[in-house]
Amino acid sequence: MNMDDVFEKARVAMNAAAQKTEEVVAVSKLKLEAVKVNNEIKGMYEKLGREVYRAKDQKPHEDVVHSLCEEIDELRAKLEALDREMAELKKVVSCPSCGQKNPKENYYCMKCGAQLKETTGFDAEVAGEEAQQETAENE
Repeated sequence: MNMDDVFEKARVAMNAAAQKTEEVVAVSKLKLEAVKVNNEIKGMYEKLGREVYRAKDQKPHEDVVHSLCEEIDELRAKLEALDREMAELKKVVSCPSCGQKNPKENYYCMKCGAQLKETTGFDAEVAGEEAQQETAENE
């Protein structure tokens, strides 16, 4: 192995490390943003609680309560979008049944076995062939 090969392998390794670092930084930024949004939601819940408590002896301020609920809904939608973006970067999907995080390429949940994605076309053929092969091996 000559020095050019060594340098080329080192360059490839450094590029891979840089790519992974970029992914980690992107996920960290999204996590920080999610924490901020969660804190905003908690603050909105506190405002909502104070408003409802203040209104206990009076006619409730329905417009204020409704406005606060709308703001909370918007923040929750923003948080869900951040969670989806983080999952995309991490290459994971959440199980619709139990919420378990699974690798994106999985067809079934590792925790509860629920189907994660539809098997159609070529994927269905491959899944069927794999199932037949496993059955044959087990017999």
